[in-house]
Amino acid sequence: MRTMKDSGIEWIGKIPEDWNVFTLKRVFSERNGGAWGEEAKGNDGDLICIRVADFNFSNLKISIKNEYTKRNYPKNIIDKLLLKPGDILIEKSGGGDLTPVGRVVIFLEDFPAIYANFIEKLKVNREHYPMYVEYLLSTLYNTTISLKYIKQTTGIQNLDISAFLSKENVALPNINEQTRIASFLDKKCAAIDSAIENQRASIDKLKEYRQSVITEAVTKGLNPDVPMKDSGVEWIGEIPEGWDVTKVSMLYNVVLGKMLSNNPSDESDTLENYLCAANLKWDGIRVDEVKRMWFSKTEKSRYLLNKGDIVVTEGGDIGVSSEYLGEASPCYIQNAVHKVTAKDKNASNKLFYYWMGAVKNSGYLDLICNKATIAHYTKEKLCTTPVLAIPIKEQTEITGYLDEKCTAIDEAVSGKEKLIEKLEEYKKSLIYEAVTGKIEIAEIST
Repeated sequence: MRTMKDSGIEWIGKIPEDWNVFTLKRVFSERNGGAWGEEAKGNDGDLICIRVADFNFSNLKISIKNEYTKRNYPKNIIDKLLLKPGDILIEKSGGGDLTPVGRVVIFLEDFPAIYANFIEKLKVNREHYPMYVEYLLSTLYNTTISLKYIKQTTGIQNLDISAFLSKENVALPNINEQTRIASFLDKKCAAIDSAIENQRASIDKLKEYRQSVITEAVTKGLNPDVPMKDSGVEWIGEIPEGWDVTKVSMLYNVVLGKMLSNNPSDESDTLENYLCAANLKWDGIRVDEVKRMWFSKTEKSRYLLNKGDIVVTEGGDIGVSSEYLGEASPCYIQNAVHKVTAKDKNASNKLFYYWMGAVKNSGYLDLICNKATIAHYTKEKLCTTPVLAIPIKEQTEITGYLDEKCTAIDEAVSGKEKLIEKLEEYKKSLIYEAVTGKIEIAEIST
């Protein structure tokens, strides 16, 4: 058991007796902000430009891609900013509420590259081991220490790197122990990452299976022995003899939401909650961020959501559908969202939700919605989308079957997602314990 001493750093606590405390800036010999350069010109000045979008925050490295952004740079900029293996890249501008600015990766690639202007390069001095420093910086981010140095005067967060490096103290062992700790973490984190990827692959398969179950049920029914006929629609294929192909407007009422309004039309208007495309997900409606705008009495009557209504995205990720279950009630819709309700008792709202899953999965929306600019699933296109007229008794049976099957699959997915969260937290905890000297690597790595 090693002798420990107080580090004098609140978030670190005690450290091994032979570790030393430094100001963070003493770990680095050089730092330089990036450059965006000019459009690629097809000459020697064209180089890969690493962007924040290329950061893999899971393994703290650059994402492996077939293609990276290329920009053109003059020779003096290339000489100054060309990346070398072991350089650390820190996001200095950007971020958001869920992922604040300040994330870090290490450059270990064998191709020539420069980095964009929202990134700063930190070169570790010879007394320290770059991968160890990378793990240390990731801990400073995960423990929210770096968040103290974020400044935000507009919509963009900016990390005050100068203050961050000069004011924060860290505890470090000698370079040999740094290397040993980094090697230990490389192996442990790789094993954790592999386990996470296996769980994600399993989740993808479950989601594919869920969609296949839905498509099979809403296009073929539940009776495998029923006589079939050609639907006349290629992506639907054969359907039971007692079913017919029609269009959405024949069975359902479709209402497109209200245009955004920042001001009331008169004094009787009221501020109300509304859903936009970002709120809609296949597994439910997200209400962690619900916006508000002005609605008149007439508009409230038209755009009000009732429990059981189906909402469908008109813009963004088109065709995504959700069942409204009373979230943020009373709640209305904005014009990136359609409200779909059955015209009478011969059609089921819930079956339509499942039907839209089959429509989305078929690729039909990609064919009818122009993606040259921004795709829109307009009211006209939704109303003319093919849908099956199914006897109401069978609709009820199908929705009951799918509710049961999808609930079981969703629970399995949720269990795996929770396991991933636990693995990610364990990984962060392991890195913290290692880079603050709470575990002695020489003893547990053999």
